[in-house]
Amino acid sequence: MHRAIVRFGPLYGIAALLVGGVGWVVLIGADLPQAQKSTVDEIVAFWVESGTEAKTAAWLSAIAAILMVAFGAWVSMTVRERGATLVSITAGLGTVVFAAGQTIDGSVNLVLGSAAGDLPAESVVTLSALTEFMHLPYLAALVLIVVSLSAAASMTGIIPSWLAKAGFLTATIAMIPHEISFIGMLLGVLWMLAAGIIMYRDAVRIRRAAA
Repeated sequence: MHRAIVRFGPLYGIAALLVGGVGWVVLIGADLPQAQKSTVDEIVAFWVESGTEAKTAAWLSAIAAILMVAFGAWVSMTVRERGATLVSITAGLGTVVFAAGQTIDGSVNLVLGSAAGDLPAESVVTLSALTEFMHLPYLAALVLIVVSLSAAASMTGIIPSWLAKAGFLTATIAMIPHEISFIGMLLGVLWMLAAGIIMYRDAVRIRRAAA
């Protein structure tokens, strides 16, 4: 396991985002009802009829959480080895927060997908609203990871300076409330995908030079 993390660490972060995104698309593609605009009967009917999609999204969330923790282990180890001890902690914590959000989100989806027809209607509506608005853990995780890696750039060289500047800008946009925050989170996902590719290529280069 240790060898796999060392060798493919940055790719785990990319995989986590992609797998989590697929889970999100599975539910959105099933026309997820909005709590403020849908009736109780519509929300209950959706979860009863979309049990397979909800359970699939739940298991994908679990996989994404595991992958993100593996990425966090690699990030923490790499940044710490290059001298940025404090930042290694915050970056690792960011991945843990992301994983926690995924497991909570997935658990709610699993409950709704498995037992919506047997739960009180009010409970189904409450859980549905919770999973609909489950974005704060991902926002906090995004800001922690992006800012930590950007702050470590000058000391560790883990990402180029231009990407670090883009990271600080992205995190700032993500912290602006409402629709602008959502745009910042989307930019943050793209930032992490780009950073993952760059970090993986750099890790491969270092291994080859040491061989």
